Amino acid sequence: MPASVIALILVLYIINATLSGILFKKNDRPPTDTLITIAIFGLTVNGIIFFIAAFFADLFVSVTFPLAIVSALRGLLIVTGLFFIAKAFRHLPVSIMSPLGMVVIVPLLILSWLIFGDSLSVAPIILVVAMLVFCVILVLMEGKKPNKQKGDKKKFWLGMLFFTLAMSCFMTTQILIRILGEAGLHILTISFFNSVAIFVVVITAYIILRKNPVKTFSKNIKRPIQFGIGITDTIWLYLYVPLVLAMNLGVLNAVSRISVALTVLAGILIFKEKISKKAYPVIIIIIIIGIILGLLVI
Repeated sequence: MPASVIALILVLYIINATLSGILFKKNDRPPTDTLITIAIFGLTVNGIIFFIAAFFADLFVSVTFPLAIVSALRGLLIVTGLFFIAKAFRHLPVSIMSPLGMVVIVPLLILSWLIFGDSLSVAPIILVVAMLVFCVILVLMEGKKPNKQKGDKKKFWLGMLFFTLAMSCFMTTQILIRILGEAGLHILTISFFNSVAIFVVVITAYIILRKNPVKTFSKNIKRPIQFGIGITDTIWLYLYVPLVLAMNLGVLNAVSRISVALTVLAGILIFKEKISKKAYPVIIIIIIIGIILGLLVI
């Protein structure tokens, strides 16, 4: 794939990720309600696209039972990760969460090398490690920040727990996407099976909770924020799969964090979040490293 096309897809991916983060932060519905929106909306849209495309190409040609199981596992991990990230947004400011997402880069770099044989030059590795160091500094600074309200520190570290669990789920799903893509599955096939798995898991959970998924969805989808979450989550995979197959997973995550600049700005301007003054230079350094890294690898 030409570098210009990869760059364009990456820009669209960053914009989509930023919008998704803002919508999740602005969302006032319980995580379970958000998941039902994603499940039904995603399956409907991906199902229509998949079956229309099936008339022009054999999208089942590379599907085997093991790959179907991997797709189902990925769907389960996405649901779990979305639940944890929704919980984390209730405890952490978005201007802090966005830079912290960089932490997954280091394990992804290592796993890309071990599993897929990806190689990197010294410069990107140094930049990624430096980014990880500044992310750790940011966590420690905000975790020790003096607070006027009792329980704020506990709230911060609880948010960090949910955020760590979410990142672990998302990191695993990224590896599974790469496996599915390299196995020859079409992007439409991956998206469709992913939506089916999410739908089955979420609907089953709603039945266990004795809730009416159709009634909940009909109420949620009328809310602009819920509708927006459904759109951004559905678009995400179509942008992400080509990038996964073209770039090292760790580097891709580092470059995509250029969206940190936009989400930090949204956190301060839209949500009126307040972070310590010492945190600003750390966040700026993380953003600069991400931009330089992007210029090196694209």
